[in-house]
Amino acid sequence: MATTTQISEAEKQDAIETLSRYKYLIKVCADPRCRRPPIVTLSLLIGMISVYYVAGEYETPGPSAKALIYKPKTADQVGDWYRSLSAMFSHVSDNHLWMNSIMLLLLGTLFELTEGPVHTLCVVWGSGTLGFALHGVYRANAMVRGMSGACYGIIFAQISLLALNWAEMPFRWLRAVVILILAGADAYSYYTAPTRGLSYEAHFFGAIAGISVALVLGRNVRLRKWEISLTGAGVVGYVLLVIIAVSGEQTMPALLACAALPILIGYAIYLTPRACRLDCCKPDAELRHIDGEEELRAQQTAIQNL
Repeated sequence: MATTTQISEAEKQDAIETLSRYKYLIKVCADPRCRRPPIVTLSLLIGMISVYYVAGEYETPGPSAKALIYKPKTADQVGDWYRSLSAMFSHVSDNHLWMNSIMLLLLGTLFELTEGPVHTLCVVWGSGTLGFALHGVYRANAMVRGMSGACYGIIFAQISLLALNWAEMPFRWLRAVVILILAGADAYSYYTAPTRGLSYEAHFFGAIAGISVALVLGRNVRLRKWEISLTGAGVVGYVLLVIIAVSGEQTMPALLACAALPILIGYAIYLTPRACRLDCCKPDAELRHIDGEEELRAQQTAIQNL
């Protein structure tokens, strides 16, 4: 027969604070998606490597480059509608390919395990297509290719996850500092010694698209009423990027980017009534009901096993 033992108020409070601090990891590790293979990331990696070596891009110049590379000036031609997608799988050199592959393997796998394949695919899709489109707006004469814009979208989507889960995110200050260092390094390189042939526009706008998508679809382990404004900001930010791309005569990649909009808008509509029903002054139910020693020990064991 199971019994429960009452614990002191101080122990309860300490358990509540500890659980709150680790709630993001507890939720993520308990989700079955965390134990699934990162199918989107692995598929992208296979596609990148296959295009480079099987299609002969390792040659100079690669025979597939003309068919796959993104050309801003011809982006709106009907026959070139696919280029903002195909250019993500095309790379200039071994160094370019493997640098993007390592970034995608490490960051994409971690992101997909915590956020799931749909969210990962939306970030890659939106960051890649809009990164190329906005590159075309500002540098219409420069062709571009590579998975860098999508990788930057995955990296900077962490900003959105921090915003949605700041109180529950472990090592939040470390995550924030790392992201700021990456952003600062890119900005410093751009303003002091820009690398020839590097599309900073694709990096920057890919990052903005990733942030926008993650503000909407990002896992929020404790939804608060005010956070629905972040969801709205994500939808608005993504739509603004599409509008800028269209106004800059990059219509085809902008239309491809619009494929993610029904998912973003639909999820925002789903979240809004849930957020509006919340009582922001009510304590988190999952953290309030810690009444017995056995339950407390089970919760503490879950934290120690992370």
